[in-house]
Amino acid sequence: MSRPVVLVTGAAGFVGRAVVAALAERGIAVRAGIRRQSLPPELRALEGVTEVACDLAAPPAAAAEGATAIIHAAYGGNPARMAAESAALFALAQQAQLHTIVILSSIDVYGERRGTIAEGDAPVPPVHSYGQAKLAMEAQFAEWAAADPRRSAVALRTSCVVAADSFYWAELMLRRMASGVAGPMGAMGEGFAPLVARQDVANACVLAAERAPKGFVPLNIDGGYTLTWNEYLVRLAEGAGMAPPATLTPAGMRLRGLLSLPAKAWRRTGLPGMSRCAMAPRGGELRLLQRKARFDTQAAAARIGWRAEVSLETLLADAASGGAPVS
Repeated sequence: MSRPVVLVTGAAGFVGRAVVAALAERGIAVRAGIRRQSLPPELRALEGVTEVACDLAAPPAAAAEGATAIIHAAYGGNPARMAAESAALFALAQQAQLHTIVILSSIDVYGERRGTIAEGDAPVPPVHSYGQAKLAMEAQFAEWAAADPRRSAVALRTSCVVAADSFYWAELMLRRMASGVAGPMGAMGEGFAPLVARQDVANACVLAAERAPKGFVPLNIDGGYTLTWNEYLVRLAEGAGMAPPATLTPAGMRLRGLLSLPAKAWRRTGLPGMSRCAMAPRGGELRLLQRKARFDTQAAAARIGWRAEVSLETLLADAASGGAPVS
């Protein structure tokens, strides 16, 4: 039996690097698709890993030549580009005659839905631009999979992905607490923190590529930890060796959020000052901190055999180790 070959888009990125390592560990040959940034030396040295140019604005057919699956781990930060990137992936799959694509989606597709959420639950408005773009991308992949009974498209709806170099959920949170613009915030921070370790996401990608069911299958990928955002912030600060962060009032958080927009505009002019105000969470992020939602992962266990394996203690230690040094 020939060795499977998987093309990973965004292979040098935050999630992509972990996916490349997880595939190589399983003995799967990897086409590490990169755009500008090269793989770290330790990943380039892994057996079976080959760097290939794969800018999804104009991907070369050679990137997927001989591949058996594509894992689309490139960060879809620009909603306007997602549809074009999907079309590029379909073209690559057609040229390589492969029938399995795994994409990273997001729990943002559920909008403001609360309670326990399964994959069949409809979104609750408002669904913000990122979630709308992910929903549109999922619809494209569902249509692609439906066009040929041999095809599999698995959308991994990940929660907040955490690792040592997680900017949003580790480094930025620590900077905010050090600057006094974030911390425990009473009822505003009692939403459930939907966290998942990057390694668990990488394992989900590998299992989805290996065991992809036919058709289009969305799967929730969440760590299942039971802590609030208030608890997460306190434990993150503790792990980083910071003094206990000050408790902030909801009114103070809202005021900081209102000031963050003009502060960011001020910073863009290149003028000094206002950096603390510019970091404050606002809008959708404040709503996230209040949202009481849990994400059912039974389908991921049943369809691809995935379960979160990284303990909460390990996740917290990893997150705290990668933040900006705090004096």
